[in-house]
Amino acid sequence: VTDAPGVSREPRLAWTGTSWALAWIAGRDAAAPGEEQILLAALDAAGVVAGSPVPLTTEARAPHDLALVWNGGRLAVTWTDSRAGFDRVFLRVVDASGAGDPERPLTTATAGASMSSVAWGGFEWTAAWAQAATAATEIVAAWYPPSGTPEEGKTVVGPGVAGDAQPSLAWNGAGYGLAWVGDDAGTSQVFFALVGCPP
Repeated sequence: VTDAPGVSREPRLAWTGTSWALAWIAGRDAAAPGEEQILLAALDAAGVVAGSPVPLTTEARAPHDLALVWNGGRLAVTWTDSRAGFDRVFLRVVDASGAGDPERPLTTATAGASMSSVAWGGFEWTAAWAQAATAATEIVAAWYPPSGTPEEGKTVVGPGVAGDAQPSLAWNGAGYGLAWVGDDAGTSQVFFALVGCPP
């Protein structure tokens, strides 16, 4: 799929019903080290690339923690980058060709946010991420309409302890399940919580 100069990493794949949507972080168009961009390519059912990859970002800086999900008509892509000088989580909602609304930050706190996960719940997108706070790291879940904006609400999940990280979201038809890693008396453990729909 990739053969250009520069590092390609973090591939994420979704099936649209007729084709594969493949996103990844690419350094081939970087103007300077760390200025990688996120690309999206369409592959037919046999895995043959159709056309050229489409950039989903315009000025990402050191992007990482890429996540991708398809809802039957559109893709939601989340990632972390530090274009503002600190880590923020971004969202972009596009169709299978990569056309759609511009990328936008979901977080603004200068303490930093990262490690996003995203899921479709039938009526809304839900994103979760690890948010640095004063004395701990919090796992935050927030809801967004099909267009991706505006935010419909958010909640902090779990007690918020040092080391909360790596959230993973899934929808079961009635609500969301959220798993993450957190600190329990000095040892990293896996936690789980049920997260409801927007209030």
